[in-house]
Amino acid sequence: MAQARPIDRTTSQPFIYLVAALIAALVLGATLAIGNFGFFGPSTPNTTGAASPAVLRSEASWLSQRLAQSGYIEPAVRSARAWEHERLQQSGHAGR
Repeated sequence: MAQARPIDRTTSQPFIYLVAALIAALVLGATLAIGNFGFFGPSTPNTTGAASPAVLRSEASWLSQRLAQSGYIEPAVRSARAWEHERLQQSGHAGR
């Protein structure tokens, strides 16, 4: 078999990488420009108004349910339980 000689390339590898990097930079720049200039309107609605009472009640209900599921006891309830426990111990009714 005859030895095949490598084909001489007309362009160098670094030049191809440079062109690919420039194209990628242009595409990325155009994507960021479209996002920053807001050509297609705002991405989120303008919600500067105050929340309605129904939303605030729903939030409070959700938070209390979440705390109840996690086993959280409010400090006032915890204090009342501790006070009642101590009262029962001191009165001698704790064992009954």
